[in-house]
Amino acid sequence: MLRAVGIQRNPLSPEAIKREAAAAMKLGDFGPPDYEEGLALYCRSAEEDGRLDIVGREIVRRAVRRVLSNRLLLIEHRKSNPELPELIPPVIVMGLPRTGTTFLHRLLAEDPQAFGPPAWLVWRPLPRLSGADRRREITIRALEGMRQLSPQLDFKHYQEADEPEECYHLLDPSFRGPGLATLCQATSYFQWAGEQDLRPAYGMYHEYLRIIQREAPGRRLTLKAPLHTPYLEEILAELPGVRFVQAHRDPLEVAGSLASLCYSMFAMTSTRVDARECGEVALQLLRWMAARNLEQRQRGSLPVVDVQYTDLVRDPVSTVRQVHEAHGLDWTLEIEEAVRDGAAKRPQQRQGTHSYDLADFGLSEEAINDAVGDHAAQVMAG
Repeated sequence: MLRAVGIQRNPLSPEAIKREAAAAMKLGDFGPPDYEEGLALYCRSAEEDGRLDIVGREIVRRAVRRVLSNRLLLIEHRKSNPELPELIPPVIVMGLPRTGTTFLHRLLAEDPQAFGPPAWLVWRPLPRLSGADRRREITIRALEGMRQLSPQLDFKHYQEADEPEECYHLLDPSFRGPGLATLCQATSYFQWAGEQDLRPAYGMYHEYLRIIQREAPGRRLTLKAPLHTPYLEEILAELPGVRFVQAHRDPLEVAGSLASLCYSMFAMTSTRVDARECGEVALQLLRWMAARNLEQRQRGSLPVVDVQYTDLVRDPVSTVRQVHEAHGLDWTLEIEEAVRDGAAKRPQQRQGTHSYDLADFGLSEEAINDAVGDHAAQVMAG
C-alpha cells in the first residue's frame, strides 16, 4: 500500500540522497566537504536511534534531500551572485523552548518596518533554477501532511506557510546545527552537534539572511529560534548590530511542554515513542541550552532585552512596546495598532488546549530544577 504512493523502505544512505538531490536540482556542486561528517552521522543516528517506521524513514530522507537541495542551490547562487545586499541588523527572538518565543516573534513581525520570513521561505530560501516557483505550494502540502501524521502539533506549535517561522532551518545545510535532531530522536547526532563550533554554520546563516533581505528591501528582518539561545556570542560575531530578545518562563511549564512537543514530533517518524525518554530528551536539551546561555550572558555585555512569559500573555502590546523602546526601535500608533491586531488574531489556545502531566514523562520538580534551576533569575542577576 505505501509503495503504491511512492513510500518504500529506502535506506538513509548519504550518497544515495545526495544523488537524488543533485538529479532533482540538476546541479552537482555541494561546495566544501565540511558538511559530510555531520550528514553521515545524522543519517546513521536517525537509523540507529530514531526507531523509524517506514513512513518516518521517508520523512527523514526527504528532509535530508531538501536540506541538500538547499545547499546545492546556495553554492550555485554564489557563482552568479557575488554581491548581496548588506543586512540591516536584525532582531532575533530566542529563549528556552516553550517560553512564548513564537507568539512574541510573530507580534514583533507585525511592525510594518519589520519582516518575519514565512515558513515557505526559511524552509526553501532559494527557488529552483528553472520552472515555476512552487516553494509555497510545497510547504502548504508538507504542513498538511504533518497535521495528518500528528494532529496535536497544531496546539503545541501552530505553523502556516505564510506565518513567520523559525529560522534555524537556515543552519541545516551546514549539517552542524542541532535543529535536524528535532525531526526524530537522533540522539548521537544531537550530542555531537552540541559540541561543534557553529561559527562556520552562522556564516552560512548570514549569507541566507542577506539573500532573504532582498525580499524586503529596507525592512528589518525579525527572526526567531530557541536553538539560537546557546550561541549568542557566535551570532553577534557574525551579525554586528543584532538585537536579541530572550523570553523566560517557569521551568516546570517549559520542561513539561517541551517533553510533550518532543513526543508529538517523534511520533511523526516512529510508532515506538517512549514518553519517559522524551522527558529525558527535554531535560538534556534544557540543561545544555541553559548552561551555555548563562555562561555567555555572564561573560560579557550582550544586546539582550529579557521578556517574561507572564507579562507577554497579560499585556502583549505593552511587552512589544517595551522591547522596541529598550532596543531603540521606532514605536508609533501605526505599529501599536498592527501589534494589537496581531495579538487579537492569535489568542491563546486558538487551536486547542495543550495539556500534559509531568509524571507521564518521568519528570519531577526536583529533576527540572536540577537541570535548569531558576535560569531567568540567574541570567538577569548576572
